[in-house]
Amino acid sequence: MSKNAYEELSGGRMLFKELDPSETKSFKDWAWDFYKPGDVINELWHPVIQAECEKINLNAGIKRYDPLTIGAMMERFQADRAILEEEGE
Repeated sequence: MSKNAYEELSGGRMLFKELDPSETKSFKDWAWDFYKPGDVINELWHPVIQAECEKINLNAGIKRYDPLTIGAMMERFQADRAILEEEGE
């Protein structure tokens, strides 16, 4: 969701806590500890975490919501499912 959309939903109020430098580092560390490249970036997470997740994806060569990546994942899922069905699982 864009910044303008947040402002519209919140009536111009800030929805997220302003972080001091220590908190910012802690939030970034959390992203590196728990976020896996390619996972969904939750729009309810603090913007600092969302931005760090984007960096993690870029570091892994993944673009957010890249249709080719999503399409490739779906093709892989369907192929894996077909194999399991053939094996009777």
